[in-house]
Amino acid sequence: MQYMISKGLFRYELAIVCWICSAVLVLRQITILKQLILHKSNAVWTANRRLFYLNIYSGVLYRSVALSDIVDFKLKEGLAARAGIAVRLRDGRQVVVSTWLLDEPADIIIRRMMSSQSAP
Repeated sequence: MQYMISKGLFRYELAIVCWICSAVLVLRQITILKQLILHKSNAVWTANRRLFYLNIYSGVLYRSVALSDIVDFKLKEGLAARAGIAVRLRDGRQVVVSTWLLDEPADIIIRRMMSSQSAP
């Protein structure tokens, strides 16, 4: 208690904000881990003519794109979190699927995505 008093103005407010931020980060990580466990540790897969992917830097929930909307795939270079697979869509948007934490190399994942896109 003496330590908190010696820190001056906003001593309790800062501690409360830090605790709240920590709790939010822990809940975010639990949500991501729960999804990975429920989806058998898959971060990228195709099903029902859709590409499902998890990008932990842009959200905590899986996102999906229709395979028919995909124009092409290309490897995106960059630092760890920014590298991955760039998926270009028909409407001009580009979606990046981070691959730096995956077991398989990005070029193998691209080949699998391309083959699933061309499959009937």
